[in-house]
Order: sequence, then C-alpha cells, then structure tokens
Amino acid sequence: TKRKQAEEEMRWKTALLEAQLDATDEGILLVDKEGNRIIQNQRCVAMWKIPKHIVDNQDHNQQVEFVKNSAKDPDKFIERVNYLYGHPDEVAREEVEFKDGTLLDRYSAPIVAKDGICFGRIWVFRDITAQRRAETTLRESEAKFRELAENINDVFWISVPDMSKMIYISPAYEAIWGRLPGSLYKNPQEWHEAIHPEDRARVWACIQKLSVEVPSISIEFRVVRPDGTVRWIHDRGFLVRDASGKVVHTAGVAKDITERKRTEEALRVSLAEKTTLLQEVHHRVKNNLQIVSSLLNLQAGHVQDAAVLELLAVTRSRVGAMALLHENLYQSENLARLNLPEYVESLCAQLLRAAGPIHARIRLERHIEPETVSLGLDQAVPCGLLLNELVTNALKHAFPGERSGCIRVTLERATPQTARLTVADDGVGLPVTLDPSHTSSLGLQLVFLLTQQLHGTVNFERGQGTAVHILFPNSAEKETPHE
Repeated sequence: TKRKQAEEEMRWKTALLEAQLDATDEGILLVDKEGNRIIQNQRCVAMWKIPKHIVDNQDHNQQVEFVKNSAKDPDKFIERVNYLYGHPDEVAREEVEFKDGTLLDRYSAPIVAKDGICFGRIWVFRDITAQRRAETTLRESEAKFRELAENINDVFWISVPDMSKMIYISPAYEAIWGRLPGSLYKNPQEWHEAIHPEDRARVWACIQKLSVEVPSISIEFRVVRPDGTVRWIHDRGFLVRDASGKVVHTAGVAKDITERKRTEEALRVSLAEKTTLLQEVHHRVKNNLQIVSSLLNLQAGHVQDAAVLELLAVTRSRVGAMALLHENLYQSENLARLNLPEYVESLCAQLLRAAGPIHARIRLERHIEPETVSLGLDQAVPCGLLLNELVTNALKHAFPGERSGCIRVTLERATPQTARLTVADDGVGLPVTLDPSHTSSLGLQLVFLLTQQLHGTVNFERGQGTAVHILFPNSAEKETPHE
C-alpha cells in the first residue's frame, strides 16, 4: 500500500512538473548524468522542430543528432554539447543559430541535490530571433540617424521631457554656439545661459507651452557665443512619445539664420530708403502739377474770351485730378496702391467746389469697394482722369437751369478678373442725336482714349439720366504690396 501511494505521489509530482514546464515560454530539457532524456516540455520540441517519431523514441542520441543537423554549425554544436556532458559541474550560456536563421539563447547547468550529488543537467532555451533582429534594426537606424545628424549644418538635439538633461546634441552645436557638445552634457543649463538676455524670458515661456495641447513650437532668438558674437537661431521643438503615447523625450532642430536676418535687415533699410525716395517723387510731382494749375489760373486772369476761359478751367481740373492722385500716394503707407475711398472722396469734393453754386442742389454719392478692387499706379491715373471727365460732364450738362439731382460714382468688382467704374446721374440724359463714340467733344474723346489705356470697354446707358459703365481688367488675386 505504501508503495502504491509513493508511486501515485510520484506520478502526481511528475504531472505537475510537466504542466509547469509546458506553461513556460522557454524550452526546457532535463537529462541524467549519461545524457539520457528525463523530460522535456512542448516548447522545447517546437523550438527545435523535432518530429513526433523522434520525440516518442526514447533514444536521446537520435534527438541530439537531429538537432545537430539543424544547427548552422553542426560540428561546433556537438563539440560544445559533449564538452558540457564531460564537465558536469560547468554552467554555460551561449547563443545557438539554426540554418533557417532562428537564434536561441541556450543556458545549461548541473542538477545538484542538497547533499551535493549531481543527478544530471538542465538545458533552457529561449528564442531571441525577434529580439536580435530588433536590436540589429535599431543599431542600423541609430547609425543612419547619426550619419544624418552629424553631417547637416543644423543642430539636432534630444533631451528629457523637462529639458533638465541633454541626451544627444549634434556636432553642429560647436559651429553655431561656439561651445563643445560635451560641455552641454555636463551642464544642460549652458543652452539657456547662452541665449541673449533680452530673449531668455520669451524663449523659456515658449518652451513651457510644450504640452499635449501644443505638441510643437517654433521660435527665433539670439545666442551669445563665448567670443561675444551674436547668432540668430530658429529652433523647432516637439514632443517624442512611445508606443503608448507617453512623452519620453523633447527633441528639436535648431538652424542658424544669422545671414537671413542680416539680409532681411538690409532689405528693410533698402525698402525704407526707396519708400522715402518714392514719397519725395510723388511730393515733387504733386507740387509741379500744382504750379502748372496755378499758371493756368494766372493765364485765365488775362483772358476775356469765355470759350478759352472754359478750356483753361477744364484743363486745370484735369491737372488737379492728377495732382490730387500724387498727393494721395505721397500720404499713403502703400506707395504702389491708391487709397480709393479717400481719393474718390477728395476728387469729388474738389469737382463740386469748382462747379460753383450748382453744388448746393446736386447730391454726389460714392460707393467704392477697396476690399475687392485695388488700383496700382498704372490704373490709378487713367481711372482718376476718367472720373474727373465723367463727373465734370455730369455737373455741366445733366442738370440745366435750376434742376437738382444726384450723381452716383461706383467702383466695384464685376468678375474675378474685371472691375467696373460707373458714373450715373438722374439728369436730362444725353441728346438722342448724340453718338458718344463719334463726337468732337474732347472730354468724350478722352473717355474712350483712357478706357483703351486701361484695355477696357465703355458703355453709355440712356434712360432716366445717363450711366457710363467702364469695364477693365483687374484681378481679384493680385497682391497688394504693403510695407
């Protein structure tokens, strides 16, 4: 009975051991002192790809022979196995490579009882193929990264999330900051200390913004090199996360933009000089045109002929329109584009004053779209003269006697590629017999000539009064320089 109980207990312990061995991810093989297999788990069989008929065969030598032939270097494999069997007290750990590329970590140690007697040997195998491939890939990736980082002119840096420790800084740091990378590893605060005193607070405030909500930043600042020279830096920083999304590093790329800053400053100075020069040109042109206007006015004082006086007045009005345009450009922040509402307002007011008592019974309305229509100098001059001719013509002919009425000036976008200038009145209208395109009137001839200069078309609309529509090219996408 005791014998049966002992056998039952042994079977139970053996089953428990086999269950425990099969539950592990490692391959385990137990052999006696002669190298005969005592037990092995299923993971060991799977790792070595041992056929079932060999597993079922209790001849351990046949299994060793199969495994030997699977190894990449069979002779070295069997030599090592025999050595360990011949040295039962030896503990060994080494890697075994298969012909199919599989790599196993093999651990072997003697099985020793409490009384020191050696019963055999345990072999533990762990598949490290994926681990080694990952390590190889990582080494290759790191090599490529270093080759890239160490051969660019920009500084690539990696730090811990709070930037209290620098993990990597590329060699370009020495060329730009004038300091050795090693000094930054020893003292991470050197990076902050090198920032120009006037920029430190701003830079640090920007860095503090790095968070889940703001995963990247971009800032320009100055650094002071040990020799006292100043360099401008454009730094782009960003958070680096692991597979779980946790922030593990802060990294960035810093570029030396000193030459760009110098170029920008030179351009700014040059632009300021050219702006001053253009303002002076517009101012002098305006003054010269005002002198011409004054000369015409003086000449009119010595003329008695009413027809000649009218011609001088019309000419003076045209000169005044051009002088007003240059005055507007002189006072404008943008010397290349005209301030349309202000110019139209000033020109219409000037024409009304010149018209004499009639301005008291004429209402002049203006509708200008400066947001959608922008005139450069090449279009501003002919448009200003067109406006002068059409408004003057309406004031002279649309409201005879004591008739009152309204003149409406409109400058708007007609299509994405064209603009439309309209001068309309509710006066008596054009005579039925008058063909605007065939007339001896200098004013109407100028309207057609100026429209041609704009590469546009003119249309006279008759009805309750007269409306003149001038359509000309003017792209909505044209940029308006502003400095």
